[in-house]
Amino acid sequence: MIECLQIDDRLLHGRVITKWITQYNPDAIVIADDGVARDEIAKMALRIAKPDGMKMSIRSVEDAISLLKNEKTRDMRLFVMVKDSENAEAIINATGDVRTVNVGGMVRNREGSKPIIGAIRMTNKDKDVIKRIYSLVDEIDIRTMPSDEKKNILKYL
Repeated sequence: MIECLQIDDRLLHGRVITKWITQYNPDAIVIADDGVARDEIAKMALRIAKPDGMKMSIRSVEDAISLLKNEKTRDMRLFVMVKDSENAEAIINATGDVRTVNVGGMVRNREGSKPIIGAIRMTNKDKDVIKRIYSLVDEIDIRTMPSDEKKNILKYL
């Protein structure tokens, strides 16, 4: 069961490790990103950063979807991480098992991106994808910390 799907272009970092993982207490972390899945150095850094004793899988988006649909993971509490809204939408559409989405960090200054709140930047395409995601899940919010007040993302698009 996917406890939370988080969109954060930094993937696994200090706040995720110390706050989000503690909040959701998953059995495993699944990182879904085509570029990272091919990058041995990035994978090594993520494995070093993960909490001790925590299971973690770093996969391409397609392979992550297969993993998330596998009967063996159905009974596991999973925290899924992606870098962008398009990968989040792909996982939501393919699995039908995502109820909660957190936009925790889209901080990279990509071409056409503009700040929407704090350090979160989105392109018009991101905004369109987030609007589609909104209709597919029970909850989608913008928070950098689980203790922050939940903010309705549509207000900022």
